[in-house]
Amino acid sequence: MPVVALPVAEMKLLMPAIGWVLAAHRILVTTDRGANWKDISPPNPEHDNFADVFFLNAKSGWVLIAHEDADDASIQTLRVAYTEDGGTTWSNGALPAWGSGAGPAGTGILAFATRRRGWLSLNIQGNTLFAASELLSTADGGRTWNWAKHSPDGEIEAMTALTERDLWILDRSEGLRGLFRTGDGGRSFQRILITAPKSIPADFEPTSE
Repeated sequence: MPVVALPVAEMKLLMPAIGWVLAAHRILVTTDRGANWKDISPPNPEHDNFADVFFLNAKSGWVLIAHEDADDASIQTLRVAYTEDGGTTWSNGALPAWGSGAGPAGTGILAFATRRRGWLSLNIQGNTLFAASELLSTADGGRTWNWAKHSPDGEIEAMTALTERDLWILDRSEGLRGLFRTGDGGRSFQRILITAPKSIPADFEPTSE
């Protein structure tokens, strides 16, 4: 039987022999350094898009799933599926109502610091010049989510959750990237200024990248 190579969209190594990939709209896991792969995808009867995947360890994982309306591609319905047993079983978390204004764009980023405490950024529909994101948090492993009261303006491009209170965000606003950090669980965010080391010439002109 011929071997079929699948295109890989995302990957992460959790331990020397254990890791996962997002390939062909499936989550596949290996426990033998890639020699064999097992499909642990959450139920997806409508073949919705897996917008982002995050595994904290071999047992605890989350998937942001985006459903596109059959009659209007601009309408996206989002849900977060989570597993506590390495993908043997999955449950769906409850996202809050979006409210008025532009809806979600169907893309986002997941980041967890512990099995219970995590963050979710959702991109908002709009033009590329004024892209923006909304930030949510969970304190019960993804069962329920709440809108964060404070977050940087602009589009969140990356997140790293170090502890339950310490979150770092790479944000793009008006074409410029900025680094932000909260040390109080999202009650406030501070911009981190990157001071140029002496090795960078004084006449160096930074770009938008």
